[in-house]
Amino acid sequence: MKITAEEIERHNKWVMDEFNRLSEEYGDDHIGLMQAMSDLTRVEPTGDTWDELCYMQGRNDLPQILHDNWDRLTPSEVAQGLCDAWSGCDWPEARVEPRHWIEMFESIGYTDNGKMTDPPTHPVSLYRGAPDDRKQGMAWTTSLATAQRFASGEMRESPRPGEVWTTFAEPHAILAKIDDRSEDEYVLHPDRVTVEKYV
Repeated sequence: MKITAEEIERHNKWVMDEFNRLSEEYGDDHIGLMQAMSDLTRVEPTGDTWDELCYMQGRNDLPQILHDNWDRLTPSEVAQGLCDAWSGCDWPEARVEPRHWIEMFESIGYTDNGKMTDPPTHPVSLYRGAPDDRKQGMAWTTSLATAQRFASGEMRESPRPGEVWTTFAEPHAILAKIDDRSEDEYVLHPDRVTVEKYV
């Protein structure tokens, strides 16, 4: 879907006009203003391809859009959609239940940064920073430093302090590799790994 410069300029002007109008209406109620702007700019996803469905959508809406449409997309679009939806939003497992993520990932097999490819042939040593009640999650990393940052509770994506956990993931447990955020991330099937506290 090609968007012209004129369309972008017209849309941006409309957004600024609405922002100014709502700013006067909401005054010091910044949370109300942000919610009103979010509601105002939200559009229903339409189209037959992943790119069309994503057009004008917020990054945190992508997991639900993918979940609602993945069964009518091509395998390569599902692969790209999984990469975009998983890495683009905050808390992907809170947006769509893990069982649905697993179903979508397993429908196309292993992916590496949105591309279908052969899965690893050897186990991978991984880490996860999370509170005890979230240690058996899907998002893992090969970087101990990244896991330690998540465990610190200082990151927006992980505001509760926790521990660093480790696992030795066999190939059948690895659903995808997604490192476009420089987090050296692997997505795992949580029921196929044994998790231990890192010491």
